[in-house]
Amino acid sequence: DLYGLGARRIGLLGLPPIGCVPSQRTIGGGKNRDCYEAENQLAIAYNAKLSGVIDSLKAVDTLPDT
Repeated sequence: DLYGLGARRIGLLGLPPIGCVPSQRTIGGGKNRDCYEAENQLAIAYNAKLSGVIDSLKAVDTLPDT
């Protein structure tokens, strides 16, 4: 695991509104190439789950030196 290899600080990144990326606007944005809202909703759901995982990791008090 990362901790066993010496990692003490790990960065986690959420997703931006991926439905507004040019390729996604072309694929799902329709005639006006609007942001593809379905993709944005997936990013929002991912970020919410990631936030929950981060909170649960913060609550774990089993790692020394944290």
